[in-house]
Amino acid sequence: MMHSQSSDERKLGAVSGAVKDATATAVPSNTSMSLLIPSEQKSIPESQQAALLASGSVPQGTSLRDFVNDLDNYVPTIPDAVTIHYMKKSGVDCADSRVIRLFSLAAQKFTSDIILDAMQQARMKGLGQTKKGTKETRYTLTSELLEPVLAEYGIEETSMRIRVLYYKSSRSVTHLACRFCNDESAVHVVDPLLDLRYRFEDMEGLMRMIEARGLKVDVKSIAANYHRWWDVYTKWRDFSIESRAGNVLRDRELRQLMLNESEGLLDALRLPNDISANTMCSSNVTPSINKVESEQNSKHIFFLQKAGMIKVEPSISSAHLLGLPVSLQHFLQKLFREEFAGNVLNVSPPYFVRGAVIDGVNIAKESFPAFTSDVCKKSSFYLTGSMPSSAINLNNISQRSKTVLLSFCKTEEEEITECKSLTELLQAILEKKLSLEIASLVVPAHKLLNFESSATSLSTSAGVEVARICAIGSYISRRLCILLDSKPGSFCFVRMVFVDIDLTRIVALMIEKQLISGEFVLDNVNLWSDRL
Repeated sequence: MMHSQSSDERKLGAVSGAVKDATATAVPSNTSMSLLIPSEQKSIPESQQAALLASGSVPQGTSLRDFVNDLDNYVPTIPDAVTIHYMKKSGVDCADSRVIRLFSLAAQKFTSDIILDAMQQARMKGLGQTKKGTKETRYTLTSELLEPVLAEYGIEETSMRIRVLYYKSSRSVTHLACRFCNDESAVHVVDPLLDLRYRFEDMEGLMRMIEARGLKVDVKSIAANYHRWWDVYTKWRDFSIESRAGNVLRDRELRQLMLNESEGLLDALRLPNDISANTMCSSNVTPSINKVESEQNSKHIFFLQKAGMIKVEPSISSAHLLGLPVSLQHFLQKLFREEFAGNVLNVSPPYFVRGAVIDGVNIAKESFPAFTSDVCKKSSFYLTGSMPSSAINLNNISQRSKTVLLSFCKTEEEEITECKSLTELLQAILEKKLSLEIASLVVPAHKLLNFESSATSLSTSAGVEVARICAIGSYISRRLCILLDSKPGSFCFVRMVFVDIDLTRIVALMIEKQLISGEFVLDNVNLWSDRL
């Protein structure tokens, strides 16, 4: 089950590290369901963290500075006096009305996300009441609906003064990793398949995979520690089932033994995804692409500055497009939205990500800045975006627009077919519709992300990646308990295909091509709209 959000509601969906606010559609498939997420990465320096939390969707062509200045005239839903009270209570003393409004907007967005998630749960369970003769359906948000949603947002039940009720279901979140570990902050809300013994059945293959990824991990030690944890866990589990409320002291003793061996479970969960056979065979192959001078890759930035189409702030590695490039980026988004049509769901995630998603895809949370205060050590929310770069151009700025696709498949065969069709479709769009020279390259094992089993990179001759298609298999769904009702009474783990399309890099590539060929198509964006 996965959370997602359309223009007017959030649904179930699972997304990776860099998802943000936008609207789009997804890729057609006869055998899978897809999610398409056009997104925008936000700059993450500390001086702008508060602004990013509440900025929402900034209209294209409007700078973040203008948006913040307009907050002076904004009338918030939460009164300023209330916001100031809780800011001071949290140790934040600020009289700037714009900052106060930003905190207010962030609180509104946070509350709205929780309510929308709970509403979606109510819809799925059919708890709404529809008036006769109308299409209006009303929902009542009870504690039973709110509690699991709040748990996903890191809000503990002990802090809520309400009665706690539990649903007994095969899909309930019963295997939260934090329940079996001493350090509960080690894994946020990962609901994994605890029986990971299958990962160690082929020890030689696992060690070759770890070596191909360039990781220095003692696989034998991890296997031994995990099996030690598994033995204690099964003893505690079986004893709890058999004794019920019998011998409490023995139950506590076994549980403590399990907690003492919890590093075995955590180390097993940190292992990356298995690598596909094709990637293992091509790990030593060096892509044969024509390199160009690095200076040529930055010509677009000088052209845009001279034309007044970009505002650059080198101190924070930030750049804001203005005018025609923004329109071109909009047309590119429209192009992919039209090409990716079919059985889809539109998703519009916020500008920050929950720790549950980061842990679920096995990405280091340290690479994402937490936006809570230092007083709260157990932050479960993180900002998205890339780190600042010294050399600024549209290929590496920390604020870029993206379109992200997540496709769900039932079987491995469907997943392979989906990867192939998406790669061919994307390459055809870039080469035939946009007249760009793109090379399709197999990503070597040492450059794969932890959740990737295989990946194909669509890159320029200069080695700039503009799109990436990766196969995930059931790695993430096994960590987050994402099940598919394949047959009545039968469940299987969902297989995933993930696509990342960098619209900002494509704009840069198109401008570079025009500068080299002398065809200044940007003088008339309507030419591009006619082609799209």
